[in-house]
Amino acid sequence: MSTCTFIGNTDMYGLGIRIGFYLQWFGNILALWVARGEVQGMRWSNSLFIAATFLALIIQTEKDNLRPVEIYIILLLTFGGYLYFVPLYIWRLLTGCAPEWDPSRFPLVKARKLFSALNFLLLVSVSLFQLWFWISKVESVGSDGCQEYGFFFAKLRLNEKGFVVANILFHFFLLLCCLVVLCITIGKVLKILEKKESVRIG
Repeated sequence: MSTCTFIGNTDMYGLGIRIGFYLQWFGNILALWVARGEVQGMRWSNSLFIAATFLALIIQTEKDNLRPVEIYIILLLTFGGYLYFVPLYIWRLLTGCAPEWDPSRFPLVKARKLFSALNFLLLVSVSLFQLWFWISKVESVGSDGCQEYGFFFAKLRLNEKGFVVANILFHFFLLLCCLVVLCITIGKVLKILEKKESVRIG
């Protein structure tokens, strides 16, 4: 198959948009150490930026205005800020959400409950879209005679079976971890998972 060129959508993933994402990712990390008073506002602005981009992606995908490789690039941008959740949720799952083992139990700036809930919902939404993309959309790559590529420590065809399966499994297990964490959190809120105090006699 031939490798083709096309005019990209600069409003969705142009240089300025990409730089904006990168600066917000690193700005949030840096602010935790040098400007803690600004962290809450930066978190909200970053999440709103991701939500707006994700909403635009859904609309453009519905209109069929984007090639699969363009969707792939935009998903990398919208999901990039959540990558630190991946090892965190896996660790929480492995430790049964035990507070003494939670590496985020002493945050420099604690996230507010509303922000955490909405951010969690956004993470789940992006992951569900990722599953749909890798299961349904990627199969159309190459149907017009043009090959499209992704990256996983090397240049890979976007519809290469191993690459597709790895992405499906990654997002499936991430959603599974989110579901388990959600169930454990609800269980703790409803006091279902609390240990009963032993009654001492004498």
